[in-house]
Amino acid sequence: MFSHPSYRFEVQFPNTFGQTIALTTSQTPVTINIPPQVFNFSHSYLNYTVNLPAGGLTNFTWIAQNALREISHIQFYAGSNMYIVDVDNLQNYLDIILKKELEAEVFSCLDQMSGTYLNNSLVNVVPALRNANVSGSVNVPSIPANPSNVNYQEPAYFSLGGNGTVLAPTNPGTINAVSTYNIQFPLRLIKNTAFSIDKNLYFGQTTYLKVYFGPTSKIGYFSTSANSPSDGVKTSMTGAATIAGFQLMLAVETNQDIRTMTINKVASSGQTYMIPSVQAFKNSNTGASQNISIQLDQGNGKSLLKVYHAPYANNEDLDTMYDHANTPFVSGSSTVIATAGNNQKVLSYYTQLNGQRIQNITIDCTTAGPFLDYMSHRRQLRGSVLSNLNLYQYNWFHCDDWCDFGPKYDQENMGELMAGIPLTVAPLTWAFICVSARANGTGNYTTANSFQHYTWFVFLKKLSMSPGTVTVE
Repeated sequence: MFSHPSYRFEVQFPNTFGQTIALTTSQTPVTINIPPQVFNFSHSYLNYTVNLPAGGLTNFTWIAQNALREISHIQFYAGSNMYIVDVDNLQNYLDIILKKELEAEVFSCLDQMSGTYLNNSLVNVVPALRNANVSGSVNVPSIPANPSNVNYQEPAYFSLGGNGTVLAPTNPGTINAVSTYNIQFPLRLIKNTAFSIDKNLYFGQTTYLKVYFGPTSKIGYFSTSANSPSDGVKTSMTGAATIAGFQLMLAVETNQDIRTMTINKVASSGQTYMIPSVQAFKNSNTGASQNISIQLDQGNGKSLLKVYHAPYANNEDLDTMYDHANTPFVSGSSTVIATAGNNQKVLSYYTQLNGQRIQNITIDCTTAGPFLDYMSHRRQLRGSVLSNLNLYQYNWFHCDDWCDFGPKYDQENMGELMAGIPLTVAPLTWAFICVSARANGTGNYTTANSFQHYTWFVFLKKLSMSPGTVTVE
């Protein structure tokens, strides 16, 4: 016989007691109480149904294809408010991390219920697939003007929901079309957290999963055009948007031997795991030269594993709600400036640690080449869905990686080794220093060179579970 973990799903309901959850322009917190069980988060799922309002008689609904676009913040903590997972700006984090840290074969198995998946479309087929406002055309060799770059295998960015005018053949007239879709999201996809580690957990007390739904500006918008996300007159989503049937499908251990062994271990000597943890920062900045500086210390964890950084559009709504492309295309403008790099978010940059440059070179990102940003990340992108320069530039980010596990290790959720830069009482300061060329100040960039800089730090922490006590340090 081979004794192995075996799981069954047990439904955990939220404190809304079956009522629908309103999606508004702000955040709505919802909590699920998890009883003392031996469970595995990486085999568990979040399930819910989303109902978006109709756009009126002349509008189409455009929906961002991004994992957990409805959830902006997720937390998991013990009764002592000891946070085991606490990820803010979750939609943007998953927008970057899944395309980079998921193996391409695994990404190809995701479908619309995961929220992120392959476009399964030809390069010139509308709706356009880009997450940035692409207007006009220009002969820039590195960035084609057509909606996508790789047949079928490029990540999807938008889908087209129902339009506002539907003719009923048996009852002539018009009705408003409401967009409804289902989400079935595996928690293991929240990478670099305790959700992604394939281990049994037992806390010996009630624990809590809290999610913050909203805002609707990160989900979709209305447009008078069905041709592409950037055509037509675009307006923010209004009306009643709701979440129904929200529940956690918790994977509970059914192998009695493993279950008993895990409970006895925690109840006697205690159980300790090394877990990754993500902390998010968001800073707005304006100017031709921009400097984002963040200070860390041992209160953040045992060591610093990785840093992800990306500048997003200043106004995070409509067709630029997830625009972190670093291309010459002008978002919010009817023209494209042909001179290479004239309107990129980042022309060149480097990062620092305690005032010392991490790179010996200044990384040149201009579309005329030599594409040093792509060169610096090619090793990290091996095996991912970001298979070429164009896909990287339309999904642009910078990553400093001090654990250097390699892409295969990251993709298989094996992030529990001691690695990275040790954190002590002495503060550690990380900085992103860039030169921007975003001279255009129209549309969703009402101020020239104005961005929302997102930064996510991945730390290593120690999770200890003992009788009546849960600690994270």
